[in-house]
Amino acid sequence: CETVPYPAEGDPAAWFLLTTDPLRDRDGRITGILEHVKDITARKKMEEVMIRHSMAYRSMQEGVLIFDRDGAIIDTNPAAEKLFGWSREELLGRKGESLNPPELAAGIVADIQRRLESDGIWEGEIPIIIKTGEERIMSTIISSLRDGDGNWIGTIGINRDITEHRKAKQTLLESERKYRDVFENANEAILIAQDGAIKFSNPKTAEVSGYTREELSGKPFVELIHPDDRQMVSRHYARRLKGEEVPEIYHFRIITRNGRTRWLEIRAVLMEWMGRPASLNFLSDITERREAEEALQNSQERFRLAAEAASDLIYEWDLAAKTLKWYGDIDKALGYEAGEIPETVKAWLALIHPDDAERMTGEVKDHRNDGKPIETEYRIRHRDGHWLYWLDRGMPIFDEDGRPVKMIGVCTDITDRKRLEGEQIKSQKLESLGTLAGGIAHDFNNLLMSIMGNISLARLNQPLESDLGEILAEVEASCAQASNLTHQLLTFSRGGKPVKKITCISDLIRESTGLALSGSRSKAAFSIPEDLWPVNVDTGQLHQVINNLVINADQAMPDGGNLDVCAENFELAGKTSLPLKPGKYVILSIRDSGIGILEKYISRIFDPYFTTKQQGSG
Repeated sequence: CETVPYPAEGDPAAWFLLTTDPLRDRDGRITGILEHVKDITARKKMEEVMIRHSMAYRSMQEGVLIFDRDGAIIDTNPAAEKLFGWSREELLGRKGESLNPPELAAGIVADIQRRLESDGIWEGEIPIIIKTGEERIMSTIISSLRDGDGNWIGTIGINRDITEHRKAKQTLLESERKYRDVFENANEAILIAQDGAIKFSNPKTAEVSGYTREELSGKPFVELIHPDDRQMVSRHYARRLKGEEVPEIYHFRIITRNGRTRWLEIRAVLMEWMGRPASLNFLSDITERREAEEALQNSQERFRLAAEAASDLIYEWDLAAKTLKWYGDIDKALGYEAGEIPETVKAWLALIHPDDAERMTGEVKDHRNDGKPIETEYRIRHRDGHWLYWLDRGMPIFDEDGRPVKMIGVCTDITDRKRLEGEQIKSQKLESLGTLAGGIAHDFNNLLMSIMGNISLARLNQPLESDLGEILAEVEASCAQASNLTHQLLTFSRGGKPVKKITCISDLIRESTGLALSGSRSKAAFSIPEDLWPVNVDTGQLHQVINNLVINADQAMPDGGNLDVCAENFELAGKTSLPLKPGKYVILSIRDSGIGILEKYISRIFDPYFTTKQQGSG
């Protein structure tokens, strides 16, 4: 074969491919020559174009394919080999449509040819099957190649792989669609605010505010806010845009289009909108919740006021948290300052008498699981140290699974009732003692009358100045005192009223004390004001009381000691725990320097049958 230039008539730049083959006879001798001539002018012109532009397209990052007029690949660049996975040699001679999916190839080729014929260029996205069999998406530009005379000699295709970009774009579109669905169908109002105005909002925002989305667009956000909350919301908005710390969640009110006030809970984050700072706001309508909370607070306040007005204390015991909420002033009831008693079960139990605490907690454990109400009594310590009696009535509260979660109860101060019960018991004992004393006094009085009669007869026969006469006089005086004592016992046994009269008791106190200390080693010191008020008393009974107190005090000091006897004026202005009416009184106190009374005996000092003295000691 040999290629030689052969000028054609009318076209001196034409090129032909001349191929010669020898003709031989049967003996192999050459007998002639067969020549084939093919017009290769277009190819030569294409080669010239390729030579002129080869440096440009071979250095391109995009994959370049050059096709002849029949659509066969006649050249590539290195980027195309890398892009399609085939070597240059493997690509040369292949038809362009062989790179497309078979079911799409014909349509793609027809569309490209149509556009090239009309516009001279085609641009779009083409699916390509690379050497590995994977389908990739190419962003392709195909344009016609022409020679210097404007004749079409082939095409050039420039390809860029956009598969990953296409996938990312599709993912983004799907994500945007999902977020748009969430945004449009969210159960909370969502809006974007920029420069203080609403730039975008969802349907829920329109539903909550009463305005249409068109009316909300561009509306200053502050115009929706309740006047009392505008300053607070504006301050938070400005600080958030500056990057300063603001509450993550807070509440405020808006005024809807129809004039209603609604409560909203807002959560906001910074974002960019159209390249500028803005805030993305999530708003939940909490109007019903706030109204319920306010109703609950009002109910609790009314409950608290009712509890404080009542004499009882109401408690709510959270079994899991071990907290104790009191309704009513427990601090005041126990003599403490407000808030001084912690609202814990531990603090409560610490105030209960040790002898009662274990029993009480055991009863609570038994009843909180069986659902039955509990009623128990226990002693609780007042701040000043004395014990109060409380009646506790409680009921366990269960959750939906039947587990006890709370204990609701009422505590009633029954100290006065307990004291009255004690007084009643003492009264019953005194009544029994009075019956016994009355019988003894009656018999003793009969004997005493006989003795006094005989003494009177004996004195008639004795001179007054004689020793025997003086002795009989002393015996008769003692009998008179014994008769007075018998009279008191009879009065006590019959429930008779004392014989009272207005008396200045200063001398009575001194005389009764001195008589009781006759022959004793104890000494009495008196503290009695000169202006001591006169009192309305039965002098005989008062004498006996002082006599008994002094004798007991003296017996508490077997080796002798000091006895302080004090009297003072006292005016009772208001109601106290003492069974006394308001008025003027005289307080008489007798204090000895003996060993005192043991604490365990304090509660029994008024028991008429109780004594710590040895039998027969009086």
